[in-house]
Amino acid sequence: MNKLLTLNILILLLVSCVSKEKKEVEFYVENQTSFFGLNHSDWTKSSWIRKPKNLKMVHESFKKFGYGKLENLISKSEDHFLIQGIYIKRNFKNVVDSLELTYNKPKIQSKYYAEFWNRRKAEKNDSIVYKIIREFNSVKSEKNN
Repeated sequence: MNKLLTLNILILLLVSCVSKEKKEVEFYVENQTSFFGLNHSDWTKSSWIRKPKNLKMVHESFKKFGYGKLENLISKSEDHFLIQGIYIKRNFKNVVDSLELTYNKPKIQSKYYAEFWNRRKAEKNDSIVYKIIREFNSVKSEKNN
């Protein structure tokens, strides 16, 4: 009996000394987004933002966030506006409206709009840019009504 008790105690001691590794399940995976670094970079030189699928993704994000909040970042006056350090000597509302009206209408395009749409066509993102401008104008007109 004494041997049996000693054997049981020895087995219990050996079993209790076994260390079990506790594995935790990871609930997230760190991932660097495709638009990482755009926050403080120069959008005018970024090739990432010129891809149609990326433009669409940014546009959908801005729609959810609200273009009105972003529009507050644009310094506007009656005859010019300033966005991300770029000065444009035109009325903001007129530029956006005219961009929508002059898409695929070379007969009514001034040099400014013709060059804009030619750059978009060269980058193969003209149709998504037009869609974004059209939706932006639509949201603005609904807001004003």
